[in-house]
Amino acid sequence: MAAVATAITVNFQVQITNANYRETIAPGAAVIAQQNPGRYGGVQTILSASITTIVVTGVTTNGWCFLRNLDATNYVTYGYDVAGTLNKSKLLAGEFAWFRMAAGATLYAQADTANVRLDIRLLEN
Repeated sequence: MAAVATAITVNFQVQITNANYRETIAPGAAVIAQQNPGRYGGVQTILSASITTIVVTGVTTNGWCFLRNLDATNYVTYGYDVAGTLNKSKLLAGEFAWFRMAAGATLYAQADTANVRLDIRLLEN
């Protein structure tokens, strides 16, 4: 029997309702080949006092990353350190992000006014 290829299937849909404006963005499912089945999943406390390195283990080659801010009130910024500057994106309380991480990249985060818990899932490429 032939081996079954490992794949990640992602479904994405956004529905926008703003007064009389309505739109749905639904590109359908994306099937992403996964060469190595490694993964990391865990919750890390992100500090407000300083930039926190997001630590992942068990993944040799960065692939797809899922982040969810588990805090009910505070936001967290995250991104990559480029020449000493944190290039930032923001997750408000309860929000999530899904993106591909570059090979060898290290992700950093910093909470706004109080420490937050960040759910981190990294799927190997």
